Amino acid sequence: MKSLLRTLAVALSVFTVQLSVNAQDAATPPSTILHFDNYANLPQRVLYSAYANDGQNLYSLSGQLYNKRVSTQVMRFNPDANTWQVLSDKLTPKIQSTAVYVPSVHKIYVMGGLKAYGTGLFYEVETVDTETGEAKVLKVSHPDPGLNGGMAVWNNKVYWFGGSSRAYGSSRLYEFDVITEKFKRLADMPRSAETSGTVVNGVLYTFGGYNPFNRFVYREIYAYDIAKNSWKQVGKLPEQVSATSVTQSGNYIFLTGSYGKPEFAGYFDTSNNAFVKLKTNMVGRRYGSSAVINNKLFVYAGTSTIIDPGQVSVQGASIQPLLSAKN
Repeated sequence: MKSLLRTLAVALSVFTVQLSVNAQDAATPPSTILHFDNYANLPQRVLYSAYANDGQNLYSLSGQLYNKRVSTQVMRFNPDANTWQVLSDKLTPKIQSTAVYVPSVHKIYVMGGLKAYGTGLFYEVETVDTETGEAKVLKVSHPDPGLNGGMAVWNNKVYWFGGSSRAYGSSRLYEFDVITEKFKRLADMPRSAETSGTVVNGVLYTFGGYNPFNRFVYREIYAYDIAKNSWKQVGKLPEQVSATSVTQSGNYIFLTGSYGKPEFAGYFDTSNNAFVKLKTNMVGRRYGSSAVINNKLFVYAGTSTIIDPGQVSVQGASIQPLLSAKN
């Protein structure tokens, strides 16, 4: 009899907890919830890759493979077909580099990082033609390549900011003209950090970041006005973030993942400088990537723990409920 009563008590406790969780979910406004579906995994585990998207496909470039070799591949994922393919096997092998797609020339630009097997920083600029798969190293030297720098694109110009080298963070911001293939130094960032950012309506936004010199993680949101060549702080994140992926859709900038809290997710509304933290079922990741394609937020790659040999998960969630709630 006592055994039966204990069983009933446990069942009632579980039921009560589940009701509480369901009630909590029901009380959460729809504009703060994202449900991710699973897509085809990356073909292989790879760490510290560079990532880009062309508005139709996701890309993973180079990076360290599970057996310590450094990849020379450009892998491309088509969400509609839910398939991966190797676009090129001719990249310079490197890790912790950064990439961005420039639509006008249909090319991905890869900068910074460490060349394979500790042979030094990657000072060159490499391009990948997304139509032909041709990989090419340009005859230009990056003035401050570093590791884990930020990259963004606006009006045929690539913006490189932050990063680190020799255990020091950088605050430098450069503009690279894809037509003239020349760098131009602009106003320094307010902080020296490995950070991520993107451009919305001529303004570059950066989020948090990590300074390897003092091992400090930031939570400030800064905005750089490209026309005025000036920075200002426009907000703060609810917590310190680093190794975060940033992507945008319209006025909204989505942040996913963080080194200290891999499941971190939220969006920043540039129209009112407000940040909204999201509740999701996203697989936690750091140093991963993200992209918005056809009103769907994709997250992929990266690593979930310090010892994780590389996250192969690819997930996608419709952002239409968020957009609808805002309109």
